[in-house]
This record gives sequence, C-alpha cells and structure tokens, in this order.
Amino acid sequence: MKKEMKNKVLIARIVLIIILLLIIVGIILLIAKRSKKEPINEIFDVSKGMEDIMENTRLREYKDPNFSGDMDTAGVLKIDFSDLKGAAYQQLGEINEDTLTGVWFVKMGDRNQYNTIVKRINDKLKELKNKYKNEPKLNFVLNDPDNFVVTEKEGIVIGVIASDAGAIASGVETAIYNQNMKVEEAEREKEMKEIEKSMPAPAPTSGELAD
Repeated sequence: MKKEMKNKVLIARIVLIIILLLIIVGIILLIAKRSKKEPINEIFDVSKGMEDIMENTRLREYKDPNFSGDMDTAGVLKIDFSDLKGAAYQQLGEINEDTLTGVWFVKMGDRNQYNTIVKRINDKLKELKNKYKNEPKLNFVLNDPDNFVVTEKEGIVIGVIASDAGAIASGVETAIYNQNMKVEEAEREKEMKEIEKSMPAPAPTSGELAD
C-alpha cells in the first residue's frame, strides 16, 4: 500500500515537472517570437528622401538650388543619431522669431533602436519648450499637442514639430510610399526584360522567312 502511494506521489511529481518544463518552454518561445527582428525598409533611400519629402509637403517653399536640408544655422533643432549602428537619417530645421519647424526621419538599423529614437525626439521637444518659454509665438507652437507628431512607417521613425505637423507627417509617409513604389516598379520592369530576353524567338508564320 505504501509502495503504491509512493509510486503515485512520484508520478505526480514527474507530471508536475513536465508541466513546469512545458510552461517554461512556452514562455521562452513567446519571448523569442516577440523579440524576433522584423525586416527594416531596405528600399527607401534616406539620402534622397528629403527632396521627395519637400515635394510632398509645404516644405517645398524652402527648396532652392543651394538648399542643404537645414536652415537651422545655430543647430538648435538638430538631434544626433550617429551612434545608432546601421541607422540612416535626415533632418530639417527652420526657425525664426515667428515660428519653427523641425522634421526628423530615421531609418532604423534594427527595431531595438525605436525607443531610443523616440526618446531623443521627445527630449528635443522638452529642450525647446524650456529654451523658448519666454517667446510667446514659439511657445504657442511648442505647447500645442497637435503640433507634435512621432510615428513609424515601414521601419522609419518620423518626428515633426510644426504648426501643421500632421500634414507634414502625412507628406513624409507619402514620400516614403512613392519612393518605395518607384523602386519596386523599376525592379519589376527589370525582371520583365530579363524574362523577355530568356524567351525563345517566336517561330515564323506561314509566308515569313526565318532570320
């Protein structure tokens, strides 16, 4: 009787251990799935992005042959992302006594950089609020939540501070989409040409001479 009881206890312990192991394995797999890196946008060319963005937003008003993508000569609106491995970024800053516009877009090197990028953009907003707290016009722009947008599109983090931040952010997303579509279309055309080259020439029909 005692032997049977011991066997039952042993079996119960083994079952419990198996259940715990299954739970642990399940948790590990769930964590691995959540931490799995999603592919980063490999099409969008950040170095050419600012020109496309300016075409799709009111920032086109700043465009001229000598435009460098930055009219914030004092560097007040600049954010340094250079330490983020594999990341590529562009930014535009325009500031005067009446208003300011800051635009940042960063193609992440990997998804783990997202929180760092967003924090730096948020920190820049806090810095500007403190710097211009005694400037009514600039303070008005900086303290209206509608004038601040941070979003992510296809592996690219977009940050905007402007009186029309929503419209500019939408224009940035449109520019990203348009550039992606142009590249994909060019790749499809290239593939079609390769397919056409590999196809045999059509057989001559009746009355035609073969070359």
